[in-house]
Amino acid sequence: MVRFYDHKTGKVLASWDAGLGELSAVAFSPDGSRLAVVSNQGNGAKIWDIATRKELLTLESVSTNDVAFTPDGKRLVIGEAINIQLIALTLDELSQIAHSRLTRSLTTEECQKYLHVQECPATP
Repeated sequence: MVRFYDHKTGKVLASWDAGLGELSAVAFSPDGSRLAVVSNQGNGAKIWDIATRKELLTLESVSTNDVAFTPDGKRLVIGEAINIQLIALTLDELSQIAHSRLTRSLTTEECQKYLHVQECPATP
């Protein structure tokens, strides 16, 4: 569970199930609008919009002990000691990476699942 408390009263201000089991680390984006959570049990990592509690991104089969946003908030760093991954978070960058590595176009279902958009972006 992710819970936000009032530091003066101890009252729970917001809470929701992160859907990853036991969490090993959390990080706020530099602007405070997003929360990244990771599990060291191989359950993955997720990024949430704090205001809406909407899941913005899911990285499956990630097992790590640490997570952080880059200072500009455009990328997510996950990993531990000698195994670090840098994850692009902007739709334009994700789309460019996908198009550079695929020999076909993304399906609508893939765009919805992996890019969290209803329709695939135009090919760059």
